[in-house]
Amino acid sequence: MSLNDETKKLENDVFDAIENEKRKAYHEGYTKGIMDWQKTSKMLDEWREAVRLKDAPSAMDSIPVAPVPCVKGWEVAALKIFFLKLDEEVDELKAEILAQCDFGDNVKKIKEILDYYEDSDVPPQASGGKMRIAEEAADVCTVVTSLCEAIGIGFEMRNDAQKRVNDRNHERGRN
Repeated sequence: MSLNDETKKLENDVFDAIENEKRKAYHEGYTKGIMDWQKTSKMLDEWREAVRLKDAPSAMDSIPVAPVPCVKGWEVAALKIFFLKLDEEVDELKAEILAQCDFGDNVKKIKEILDYYEDSDVPPQASGGKMRIAEEAADVCTVVTSLCEAIGIGFEMRNDAQKRVNDRNHERGRN
């Protein structure tokens, strides 16, 4: 199989995967009311176009991954349970950061420490460096997303709220 044939096959596989995601998103959106089907479909079409215009592997790498809410079984949980879980995940995030550096270090110093361990042959301190911190941060995001979903704040509203926060932060010169 030539490189061109392999690229075409990969492109077709990517298109098939995107179409499957569209069908899945439609089904979930229709049956659970969680997702806005039209917005999701448009976004996936844009990704498909990106794959068509670029080489498939790098286009697929650019597809964002959002937290998937964990609401099954949680829809009857007391708010206290969500808050306890959030506290637990935030504490784990802090612990992972502190496993890599000292509490008094500034953010620039922490980045230098993490970059050093990531870019060298020296194994990361205690927990696994940036990826462990990123995983703990993702856990925090997932708990917050799950709480929002459980109380009826869906993807579109969270997305709009994030845009507003980003705009406010930009206006204040924070980014």
